[in-house]
Amino acid sequence: MLKNKLSIILNCKLVIQLLILIPLFFWNRNYCNAQNDSSLPHKAPLIIEDAKTFSDFVASDSNKNMFPSLSAYLKFIITNASYFTPKNANNFVELNTKTASILIAYHRNYEAYKIMDRVDSYIVENNPTNKNYLAEFYVLKSNFYIKFNQYSEAKEAAFASLKFKPSVSKYTIDAYNTIGTVYRLDKIYDSSLHFFNKALQLAQTTNNEAWVGILKGNIGYLNYLRGNYKAAKLLIEEDLTTSLRHNQNESAVYAVTFLLKIAGIEKNQQKIETYTAIIDSLQKLIKTPTVLYEIYKTKAELYTSQGKYKDAVTSFQLKDAYYDSIKVQTSNAKLQSLSFENRLHREKNANKLLSEQNKRKTQLTITLLVAFILFIIAATSIIILLYKRKQQQRELLEFKISDIQSELDKKKEDLQNVLSSIIQKNEQIKKLKASTKEFEKEEAKEELLVKDQIQSLTLLTESDLNQFNTLFDTAYPNFQNKLINKFPAITNAEMRLAMLLKLNIDKESIATILGISPESVRKTNLRLRTKLKLKTTNELRKFLNKY
Repeated sequence: MLKNKLSIILNCKLVIQLLILIPLFFWNRNYCNAQNDSSLPHKAPLIIEDAKTFSDFVASDSNKNMFPSLSAYLKFIITNASYFTPKNANNFVELNTKTASILIAYHRNYEAYKIMDRVDSYIVENNPTNKNYLAEFYVLKSNFYIKFNQYSEAKEAAFASLKFKPSVSKYTIDAYNTIGTVYRLDKIYDSSLHFFNKALQLAQTTNNEAWVGILKGNIGYLNYLRGNYKAAKLLIEEDLTTSLRHNQNESAVYAVTFLLKIAGIEKNQQKIETYTAIIDSLQKLIKTPTVLYEIYKTKAELYTSQGKYKDAVTSFQLKDAYYDSIKVQTSNAKLQSLSFENRLHREKNANKLLSEQNKRKTQLTITLLVAFILFIIAATSIIILLYKRKQQQRELLEFKISDIQSELDKKKEDLQNVLSSIIQKNEQIKKLKASTKEFEKEEAKEELLVKDQIQSLTLLTESDLNQFNTLFDTAYPNFQNKLINKFPAITNAEMRLAMLLKLNIDKESIATILGISPESVRKTNLRLRTKLKLKTTNELRKFLNKY
């Protein structure tokens, strides 16, 4: 009864667990869908505890060594930038600006573009107050647009950076320089010179030597374009010196190419040789197509002016090759920029659609959940009903098994009684044999009478044998058939011995039951073990107990 109660309790417990786990499954499914919706807030992976921690992490370039590959590091950066929304708006701008900067450095431009678009929206919605972070973001954005030849957007982002008036001067310098560059590309030289001069003045005030060199080079190039070679030469020479000191090889190449052109115009052979040597030493360190194009273009013009037409042809060919490469890159950059905008627009629409779909899925899930709970309740009732019916059937079966077991025990008891009866008869035979010896001298009639009595008590008469076999087969069904099928050479005498050993009868009792000597029992036992390939009587008993 206790076992039955425990079984019912366990079944009910299982049903309750199902009622709890199934709703959790549906909830988790909707939660995962929500995590895929970029319009919803997300949580950071466990490795990052807060925005400042992650911001410091991405600020250190050496942290990429913690990852098995650069791809794994960038994936980690992108994942955190996508799923981690700090509560502090300023930290959010700083975090995503640094993340986008890293992605741009490793040419993961679309991921960077997505992050910058997200920051744009976030700034409008949350009004962060840290002017340095905001200025840094818009400077990064302006440089990104310059990279993809979107000059109007670059200038707009640079002006946005200046609007915040950051206390960190390098952001203001960078913004002025970007605006000056865009005006120069648009050939509005006066406006370009105005912003270059503002940037140079701030760089000199803050002792930013690197920027001083760059800006003097830009102003020098502007003077070169205007034909003011003397002013251009002085400024560009300062740029060259600064660039070489700071190992800014590409900037140094641009400076020396313009100086070489000016030396050619001035026909200053000594300067030409000096600048040619510098450009040859730098050329080995340069891999950027635009810079290499400037090198070979300058060399082609120089060799032509010097009458070195063979060298000039070679330089022209290399210049044209790099020019074609630059044209392809420029076209790809424009296409990539358009692709960024279209792709992001599609993703936003897809996310909006996904959000609507998730709402409908949530409603459907609730409906299905209610239906499922009702189903579980009905199923539970059916399970309990079936369980009770099965329990009744089990009790009936146990009763029948108990009845059969009782009958089997009765048969075994009858078998033991038969064996006891046989033993008693054989004991009487022994006594009568003893009486025979005592009455050997008596009359023949009396002797015959005793022998008749012995004959009537002979071991295992046909009736005894039938009764014994019937009772044994009832207690141990198919024992004889299994044994004879596996070992067909077994004789009747050996089979009877096996049956008695199965009943755990000792050797002396077996001899008494069979009416033979213990020695005969031993010999029969040996023959049986030989046929069964067993060494000892104990092994024989264990073997027979398996049948």
